[in-house]
Amino acid sequence: MKKLLLILCVSLFTMSSCNKEGDSPNDQSSAGWTLGGSNFSQVLSRKIPSGVFVAYQAWDKIPTSAESAANSNSFVALNGVSVLFKSTPTAGKYKIVITPDPSMLNADELMISVEDKTRNKRYASTATSVLADVTVNGGKVTIKVPTTKVLQQGLLGGETLDFSCTLVEQ
Repeated sequence: MKKLLLILCVSLFTMSSCNKEGDSPNDQSSAGWTLGGSNFSQVLSRKIPSGVFVAYQAWDKIPTSAESAANSNSFVALNGVSVLFKSTPTAGKYKIVITPDPSMLNADELMISVEDKTRNKRYASTATSVLADVTVNGGKVTIKVPTTKVLQQGLLGGETLDFSCTLVEQ
Protein backbone atom coordinates (compact mmCIF):
# COMPACT_ATOMS: atom_id res chain seq x y z
CA MET A 1 0.00 0.00 0.00
CA LYS A 2 2.91 2.36 0.71
CA LYS A 3 4.19 1.75 -2.82
CA LEU A 4 0.76 2.62 -4.24
CA LEU A 5 0.57 5.83 -2.23
CA LEU A 6 4.09 6.80 -3.27
CA ILE A 7 3.28 6.19 -6.95
CA LEU A 8 0.05 8.16 -6.64
CA CYS A 9 1.78 10.98 -4.75
CA VAL A 10 4.45 11.33 -7.37
CA SER A 11 2.18 10.98 -10.39
CA LEU A 12 -0.92 12.75 -9.14
CA PHE A 13 0.30 16.17 -8.16
CA THR A 14 3.84 16.70 -9.39
CA MET A 15 3.44 19.69 -11.63
CA SER A 16 7.00 19.77 -12.95
CA SER A 17 6.29 17.47 -15.89
CA CYS A 18 3.43 19.57 -17.26
CA ASN A 19 3.63 20.77 -20.80
CA LYS A 20 1.90 23.57 -22.66
CA GLU A 21 -0.04 21.18 -24.90
CA GLY A 22 -1.72 19.24 -22.07
CA ASP A 23 -2.28 22.05 -19.63
CA SER A 24 -4.66 24.45 -21.31
CA PRO A 25 -7.88 25.29 -19.45
CA ASN A 26 -10.77 23.01 -20.28
CA ASP A 27 -13.56 24.57 -22.34
CA GLN A 28 -16.02 21.73 -21.75
CA SER A 29 -18.34 22.72 -18.92
CA SER A 30 -19.50 19.14 -18.26
CA ALA A 31 -16.05 18.00 -17.12
CA GLY A 32 -15.63 17.57 -13.39
CA TRP A 33 -16.37 15.30 -10.46
CA THR A 34 -18.45 14.88 -7.32
CA LEU A 35 -17.00 13.65 -4.03
CA GLY A 36 -19.23 13.14 -1.01
CA GLY A 37 -21.78 15.67 -2.29
CA SER A 38 -19.20 18.35 -3.20
CA ASN A 39 -18.94 19.29 -6.88
CA PHE A 40 -15.68 20.21 -8.63
CA SER A 41 -15.26 21.57 -12.16
CA GLN A 42 -12.29 20.40 -14.21
CA VAL A 43 -10.05 23.33 -15.10
CA LEU A 44 -6.77 21.59 -15.87
CA SER A 45 -5.86 18.10 -17.06
CA ARG A 46 -2.98 16.09 -18.42
CA LYS A 47 -2.05 12.60 -19.50
CA ILE A 48 1.03 10.90 -18.05
CA PRO A 49 2.33 7.89 -19.99
CA SER A 50 4.74 6.55 -17.36
CA GLY A 51 5.83 3.48 -19.30
CA VAL A 52 4.40 1.23 -16.58
CA PHE A 53 0.84 2.61 -16.56
CA VAL A 54 -1.04 5.62 -17.96
CA ALA A 55 -2.62 8.28 -15.74
CA TYR A 56 -5.21 10.88 -16.69
CA GLN A 57 -5.26 13.67 -14.14
CA ALA A 58 -7.58 16.62 -13.57
CA TRP A 59 -7.65 19.54 -11.12
CA ASP A 60 -10.18 22.18 -10.20
CA LYS A 61 -7.76 25.11 -10.59
CA ILE A 62 -4.37 26.07 -11.95
CA PRO A 63 -1.87 26.29 -9.09
CA THR A 64 0.00 29.51 -8.48
CA SER A 65 3.79 29.53 -8.75
CA ALA A 66 3.99 29.77 -4.97
CA GLU A 67 1.75 26.72 -4.51
CA SER A 68 3.82 24.70 -6.95
CA ALA A 69 7.13 25.76 -5.38
CA ALA A 70 5.92 25.18 -1.81
CA ASN A 71 4.72 21.70 -2.65
CA SER A 72 7.34 20.49 -5.12
CA ASN A 73 8.10 17.41 -3.04
CA SER A 74 4.59 16.68 -1.82
CA PHE A 75 0.95 17.06 -2.80
CA VAL A 76 0.02 20.41 -4.28
CA ALA A 77 -2.90 21.74 -2.27
CA LEU A 78 -5.47 21.21 -5.01
CA ASN A 79 -8.58 19.15 -5.43
CA GLY A 80 -7.74 16.55 -8.02
CA VAL A 81 -8.53 13.20 -9.58
CA SER A 82 -6.27 10.65 -11.21
CA VAL A 83 -7.58 7.74 -13.27
CA LEU A 84 -4.97 5.06 -13.98
CA PHE A 85 -4.95 2.45 -16.73
CA LYS A 86 -2.49 -0.30 -17.69
CA SER A 87 -1.99 1.44 -21.07
CA THR A 88 -3.66 4.15 -23.15
CA PRO A 89 -7.33 3.14 -23.13
CA THR A 90 -9.50 2.52 -26.16
CA ALA A 91 -13.23 3.16 -26.24
CA GLY A 92 -15.17 0.72 -24.07
CA LYS A 93 -16.11 -0.29 -20.54
CA TYR A 94 -13.51 -0.58 -17.75
CA LYS A 95 -13.96 -2.23 -14.36
CA ILE A 96 -13.08 0.00 -11.39
CA VAL A 97 -10.64 -1.76 -9.06
CA ILE A 98 -8.02 -1.16 -6.38
CA THR A 99 -4.56 -2.69 -6.58
CA PRO A 100 -1.36 -2.06 -4.60
CA ASP A 101 0.52 -1.25 -7.81
CA PRO A 102 -1.06 0.36 -10.92
CA SER A 103 1.26 -1.66 -13.17
CA MET A 104 -0.74 -4.74 -12.04
CA LEU A 105 -3.96 -3.48 -13.66
CA ASN A 106 -5.51 -5.69 -16.33
CA ALA A 107 -6.20 -4.19 -19.77
CA ASP A 108 -9.92 -3.80 -18.94
CA GLU A 109 -9.46 -2.19 -15.49
CA LEU A 110 -8.89 1.28 -14.08
CA MET A 111 -8.07 2.69 -10.68
CA ILE A 112 -9.11 6.04 -9.19
CA SER A 113 -7.31 8.34 -6.76
CA VAL A 114 -8.90 11.53 -5.40
CA GLU A 115 -7.31 14.40 -3.44
CA ASP A 116 -9.68 16.63 -1.44
CA LYS A 117 -7.93 19.70 0.01
CA THR A 118 -11.08 20.80 1.86
CA ARG A 119 -11.12 17.58 3.88
CA ASN A 120 -7.31 17.29 3.67
CA LYS A 121 -7.76 13.64 2.71
CA ARG A 122 -6.95 11.25 -0.10
CA TYR A 123 -9.29 8.58 -1.41
CA ALA A 124 -8.91 5.59 -3.70
CA SER A 125 -11.31 3.38 -5.60
CA THR A 126 -12.56 0.22 -3.99
CA ALA A 127 -13.11 -3.17 -5.60
CA THR A 128 -16.48 -2.91 -7.28
CA SER A 129 -18.61 -4.21 -10.10
CA VAL A 130 -19.17 -0.65 -11.40
CA LEU A 131 -18.00 -0.04 -14.96
CA ALA A 132 -16.61 3.24 -16.26
CA ASP A 133 -17.24 4.29 -19.84
CA VAL A 134 -14.31 5.50 -21.95
CA THR A 135 -14.78 7.23 -25.28
CA VAL A 136 -12.18 8.56 -27.71
CA ASN A 137 -12.91 11.53 -29.93
CA GLY A 138 -10.22 13.07 -32.13
CA GLY A 139 -7.60 11.10 -30.21
CA LYS A 140 -8.69 12.60 -26.86
CA VAL A 141 -10.05 10.39 -24.08
CA THR A 142 -13.19 11.07 -22.05
CA ILE A 143 -13.72 9.00 -18.89
CA LYS A 144 -17.19 8.77 -17.33
CA VAL A 145 -17.40 7.12 -13.93
CA PRO A 146 -20.91 6.57 -12.55
CA THR A 147 -21.44 6.85 -8.81
CA THR A 148 -19.11 4.48 -7.01
CA LYS A 149 -17.40 4.34 -3.62
CA VAL A 150 -13.94 5.68 -2.77
CA LEU A 151 -12.18 4.91 0.51
CA GLN A 152 -10.07 7.31 2.57
CA GLN A 153 -6.40 6.34 2.42
CA GLY A 154 -3.95 6.16 5.29
CA LEU A 155 -6.30 4.92 8.01
CA LEU A 156 -7.84 1.57 8.69
CA GLY A 157 -11.58 2.00 8.61
CA GLY A 158 -11.38 5.41 6.93
CA GLU A 159 -14.52 7.04 5.60
CA THR A 160 -16.11 5.91 2.35
CA LEU A 161 -17.65 8.53 0.06
CA ASP A 162 -19.67 8.50 -3.14
CA PHE A 163 -17.69 9.60 -6.19
CA SER A 164 -18.53 10.18 -9.86
CA CYS A 165 -16.76 12.03 -12.65
CA THR A 166 -16.50 13.02 -16.27
CA LEU A 167 -12.85 13.73 -17.09
CA VAL A 168 -11.90 15.10 -20.48
CA GLU A 169 -8.36 14.91 -21.83
CA GLN A 170 -7.31 18.36 -23.03
